[in-house]
Amino acid sequence: MKGEPTQTLVQRLCAGDEKEGYAALKELLERSRTGREVSLYWEELAALLGSANSYRRTRGALLLLQNARWAEEEQLERWTPRLLALLQEEERATALRQYLRAWEGAARDVPALAGPLCRVLEGLDFGRYGESMAPLLQRDRERLLSALQREGDERDG
Repeated sequence: MKGEPTQTLVQRLCAGDEKEGYAALKELLERSRTGREVSLYWEELAALLGSANSYRRTRGALLLLQNARWAEEEQLERWTPRLLALLQEEERATALRQYLRAWEGAARDVPALAGPLCRVLEGLDFGRYGESMAPLLQRDRERLLSALQREGDERDG
């Protein structure tokens, strides 16, 4: 996948072969860490949030959050509510844990996201995830809230 055009990788996110889609996600996340090229496909990535396939929704959300630092203000205003809603709607605990980790970086890169994120985090109910996953999700949430508080303190101090 390395060396393939970004547009091709974005298309592969929706490949029928989930392994191929996951490999494309990994490469696009890596590219997103080092530059803004993936952010040029913001709308294509955002379209994945409406997919009936939870893996595709997750890929889109992770890439949007990784690219939030490159997004235009109007893109963030348009898509942040949907990204936040995924935190409340996600049925798969493993995907929710991925979202929580990705939100930490997005809120660090775009401090304006921290307030809305904190409000959603404080209202999350993990009871539906069962005895094994609920404590892990609670710990993830507390870690994220602590990180957001530290970031806020550093900006203010």
